[in-house]
Amino acid sequence: MTVKVPTEKQQYWLSHIHACQAQKISMINYAKQQNITPRTFYDAKKALVKKGLLDAPAITKQPTQFQKVSVTPSTTINAVLTFPGGICLEWPMNADTQQLLLIARTLQQLS
Repeated sequence: MTVKVPTEKQQYWLSHIHACQAQKISMINYAKQQNITPRTFYDAKKALVKKGLLDAPAITKQPTQFQKVSVTPSTTINAVLTFPGGICLEWPMNADTQQLLLIARTLQQLS
């Protein structure tokens, strides 16, 4: 088995990658701190992995989960009241107006 000795340029990138890992920050944030373009940093890491000078990152694939959804068309007409703080109240037009008035006043006081 031959031992791979990194060139000066490869050692330069290895030191940046190890420093990035030691700081536990993303490669993009590290590159910005060091005035390195993120693309150059990623390309250098990829080249080091390809040359066998750096372990390839472990890829963990999350299982995709799908949920069955059914959509039922609504024939109910809704009214919408939007308050200045982003609070939005939506109700069916056949709702009890006294209850809606009480909710609206409460929400208005909160915003």
